[in-house]
Amino acid sequence: MTPAPTPPSPPSKRSDRPPADNPLRSLLLLIFRLLLLGVGGTIAGLLGILAAQVYPAPRTEEPPLLEKFLQQTNNLRGTLEPVPISEIPSLPVGDEAPASAPPAPALRPLNPTERQQVQSEVRAVQTQLAGLSDRTTALETSVGLPRSTAGIETRLQAIAQQLQPAAAAPPAAAVPAVPPPPAPAPIAWA
Repeated sequence: MTPAPTPPSPPSKRSDRPPADNPLRSLLLLIFRLLLLGVGGTIAGLLGILAAQVYPAPRTEEPPLLEKFLQQTNNLRGTLEPVPISEIPSLPVGDEAPASAPPAPALRPLNPTERQQVQSEVRAVQTQLAGLSDRTTALETSVGLPRSTAGIETRLQAIAQQLQPAAAAPPAAAVPAVPPPPAPAPIAWA
């Protein structure tokens, strides 16, 4: 006796339909799945907030990682400000390695009276500098030189060279005829 063959199983109803034959049905299915994902994500987020409220983390002195990251980003943004071209130091030409600059000395805090004295001294020096600039401009005009935006020392050297006779012109490596301006008077600290 041979076993009787098993009857074939009836085909499932899903296999009768061709997949994605209706674009409207596919679009509605996509929208439903996205809505389901949004609702599930919202419920998970709310449960996470509820768990954080019920079981808070212990307080520490260290700020959260996100806050550290945002602070470092703000600090980095402050250091990446574009530098004006006039403040960019020129690099030496050739194989010379640039000498490292000594660290800037630490500034000491000033009390209000010292701050006021320094401010008045700065104003006086600025007034003198403005006067020197005006006088240099007048000298340039009288000699016939065009207005210059260079420093006062450079402008005075150009005026001095203009005044010297052509035969007695100093060589390029010579010391300029105009002495450097005197050093400002020392500030007396009370």
